[in-house]
Amino acid sequence: MDNDINDMNDINETEEVSGGKNAKISKIAFPLIIIGAFLMLLFPGIYMQYKFGVFGLIASEVMLLAVSLLSVYLMKGSFKAAFPMKKMTFRELFGCGLIYLGGYILITAASVAMVHYFPEQFNEVGDSLSDALKMDSFLITLFISAVMPAICEEALFRGALLYSAGWMKRKVLMCFIIGIIFGAFHMDMIRFIPTAILGVIFTYIAYKTGNILYPILLHFLNNSLSVISLYSVGEVSQATQAVSFNIPLSAVASYLIISAAAPFIILAGINKLEPKQLKKYYNLKYYIPGNKQLPSEKKRKLIATVLAFALFIPGVVVLSGDIMKRQPVLDISSKESVNCDTPPTIIEFSLPEDNIYTFSYEIANERGIIEMLLLDDKGEVVEKETFRDLTAQWQYLLTKGDYQIKIIYHISDLWEFCEANELPYTEQGDLILLNMDGDLKAYMPVEIKINVK
Repeated sequence: MDNDINDMNDINETEEVSGGKNAKISKIAFPLIIIGAFLMLLFPGIYMQYKFGVFGLIASEVMLLAVSLLSVYLMKGSFKAAFPMKKMTFRELFGCGLIYLGGYILITAASVAMVHYFPEQFNEVGDSLSDALKMDSFLITLFISAVMPAICEEALFRGALLYSAGWMKRKVLMCFIIGIIFGAFHMDMIRFIPTAILGVIFTYIAYKTGNILYPILLHFLNNSLSVISLYSVGEVSQATQAVSFNIPLSAVASYLIISAAAPFIILAGINKLEPKQLKKYYNLKYYIPGNKQLPSEKKRKLIATVLAFALFIPGVVVLSGDIMKRQPVLDISSKESVNCDTPPTIIEFSLPEDNIYTFSYEIANERGIIEMLLLDDKGEVVEKETFRDLTAQWQYLLTKGDYQIKIIYHISDLWEFCEANELPYTEQGDLILLNMDGDLKAYMPVEIKINVK
């Protein structure tokens, strides 16, 4: 019973934290905080970033923190209530991690879709962010890109703004509103949806736990992953960038299908954030402080199922349609007679668009080693395979253009080729295996079947 009383005390405390003491002041403060933050970012913030670079970025984040603190002070609110910091527990940390994982899956799917529909803009945004943030020191970049935003932006959105939004009766809607504002705050249409999803997740976690330390930690983790990726990838060629930032529709559909798991992962995280005593006390009904009644566990599972199908079914439909409409761009079947003097076989074809293409090979060879090269219109090797016989299927992400498949028959130069490519063949042990002990002038059959779509 004592535990139940303690939990009820926590609820009352959280209600005060989320609502503030004066609803009228909060209703006025909510839009003013948003306007003040945007004006601060647009005018002195952008100017300082342009004028002073790294120091301007730091100053912009500090100004957001100042807006947060000043807002609560002018509201005559409680700093302890606006920026609640409590001891973190493993159960809550695990639950927050699950919610973030589910959200990250949704963010990845949204990002892939944005890359597909706006590849050039996404490329430009990525380059500009890399140029602005990447410095000689990894630690300095980490501090500016992860530590500062995690503290200053969370103080604004999950601190002052969430505190001033306590008058909103529908708390889930409140989380969505603050999340959308968070996405708009980054002033980038390409990143709007991913950052808005992230904002909703962080806001819900802050509200649900009544502890701003969780979104600060997750914000730091999220941005740190981007910084680590920035330094680990390094410099890439323009050709590689062109391929990397042209995502086919089939990939978008695949990520939609994968993201169907996200609602259930998020639901599992929400379940972990439920106090055990309250869950039992309210007869297995989810309870968020500030709401007398919320959907039961069965209804929550139903909502998660509906959302999962809303992602899964369109993904399957789009993927199936994309596969069905694909026509083979190359479909050949031939039988060659080759000997030690046979020149390479050249197969030319064109790809109509940037996409993931499936190459199906069936090559039956009786003598020597075959080297197969996939060449682009500049003659550069895209892929190389070496084998005696081959029955396989591979997928490549390729850009629109002209290509060649070059099949080279290594018979006369077999041992030199094997030595140069460190292939495990020896002249003594593999004569019979590679059929090299007869007349190399005699012709032997090679059957070639290649399909590309």
